[in-house]
Amino acid sequence: MLQSMLNKRLMTEREAEEKQAREAKLRAEREAREKALKEERERREREEREKREKEENAKKEREEKLRRDREQREKERKEREEKEKQEREKRAAAATDGGLKSKLDIFGGGALKSPKAPASPKAPASPKTPSSSSTTASEGSNPRAFFSQLSGEPAKTSGGGKITLASGKKLTGTDALLYWAQTNTSSYPGVDITNFTESWKDGLGFCALVHAHFPAEIDFNACVSKTPFERLELAFDAAGRMGVPPLLDPEDITDVKSVDARSLITYLGCLYKGFKR
Repeated sequence: MLQSMLNKRLMTEREAEEKQAREAKLRAEREAREKALKEERERREREEREKREKEENAKKEREEKLRRDREQREKERKEREEKEKQEREKRAAAATDGGLKSKLDIFGGGALKSPKAPASPKAPASPKTPSSSSTTASEGSNPRAFFSQLSGEPAKTSGGGKITLASGKKLTGTDALLYWAQTNTSSYPGVDITNFTESWKDGLGFCALVHAHFPAEIDFNACVSKTPFERLELAFDAAGRMGVPPLLDPEDITDVKSVDARSLITYLGCLYKGFKR
């Protein structure tokens, strides 16, 4: 009996040990699985994080490349515009230097001297007659006939190549050219020609001058509602169709703070010659 009780107790203890061993094994297996799952989850998260970082870096590189491309294109555009501007300035300078001697032959072979500073007359009448300036013109082959044609008044020459009209007003070379422009544009609304710079910036003066000689080539009323650039473009194109060389571009007038008076005088001289043919 005692032996049987001992055997039963031993069996119970052995079963308890086996049970504890099974539970410890299950616990270890569970912990191992949880650890594996945790490691797998951390691995996936790490891979996703690295993937996102790669995508963000690739996106940043694309954006940086696009930014550099934009900056390069902008730089090239500015360089191209600067080069075109310099070329226009060179053309204008060449036209001025050569035009004042050869193309602007409105004085029968005489040459105009460039004005020191364009100035507006103090109280011009309509049409406006400019006062004498320091600019002079050589008399040329027949300056008397030229000024009589410009002003519609008898004219006589005096010392220094100056011209005196019957009214007593004295005109010199550029004053005569300004007077011609004024007499041809004074009847147009919104046009007020008093100098060789600011008076021409809005483009209406050129439109009026072209319309006064070739009304079929340009619609002055339509020009009033357009921008200065568009007006200049229309006027220069119309003058070009009439055989006047395009010495100026609209940008030469609209894109500068101060219009170059010498270039404008040269072009006006070409307009005079082309319109009188």
